Amino acid sequence: MLVTTIATWNEFAEALLMAESVKEHHPKASVIVCLIENSLPESERYPWVKHFVLARDLGIPDFDAYMSRFQGFQHVSVLRGYLFRFLADVYSGENEFIYLDARMLVVSPLKEFRSMMSSSTIVLTPHFVEPFSRTDCSREIQVLTDGTFHMGMIGMTRTQELGRLLNWWIRAIREFDGQHVFGGSLHDQKCLNLVPGYFQTGILRHPGYNVGFWNIHEQSRFIYLNRKRYTAGSERLRCFNFNNDNSSLTNMMGALFPHEASIHQLWAKYSNALQQMKSG
Repeated sequence: MLVTTIATWNEFAEALLMAESVKEHHPKASVIVCLIENSLPESERYPWVKHFVLARDLGIPDFDAYMSRFQGFQHVSVLRGYLFRFLADVYSGENEFIYLDARMLVVSPLKEFRSMMSSSTIVLTPHFVEPFSRTDCSREIQVLTDGTFHMGMIGMTRTQELGRLLNWWIRAIREFDGQHVFGGSLHDQKCLNLVPGYFQTGILRHPGYNVGFWNIHEQSRFIYLNRKRYTAGSERLRCFNFNNDNSSLTNMMGALFPHEASIHQLWAKYSNALQQMKSG
């Protein structure tokens, strides 16, 4: 199993912490960190990362001109397809490829996700697994604009159609990169709405995966700490996405949960570990 992420120097510590959490629960996994930078770190300082690779070395035609069309987080959005293709080509002995956001923390083994990968070319996680009970549908409408599936966690399996999937993904992003036909700004996220119709796709609805500010309101994702194990509702918590851009996560936590709730403990644990990574 090969796990990968994309980061800049600003998220480097987060990527290292994500990689460390992967190795804790999947010791045999290899972790590859792709950096949107011009230089590589001293890899011997981070033995839990198998390799670092620069985004400009992924084989993207006219890399600088291509990247200049995008801003901020859009860079990650338009690189993922290329990264998967690079990994599939270079690491020919690997059959399972998992992308995790740099701010993801693996809390327990990714059993259900890997099980679904065994019968799918691609595995996706939806933003929501519960319909909204309120009359306000604004957040559901926003997801229709940004994309049904959250790109913070994607699984790919080496099947006969993997190459065709990746070529289609890259072509779709390049053809529409300068147009606003998608609506929203998350290019690949909206594009991958089409994937279940085109390719053998697994859609994982397990509430313990890719939990983040956009879905912590769902009852099945309420975080509990039971006997030193975190759960999402009645299921094991597998991975939590600590994306806190514009204080989205901390604001949602403060609005939904009392200070003593387990989700605040999880946030404190992550924050402390991240601070140690930055100072180390």
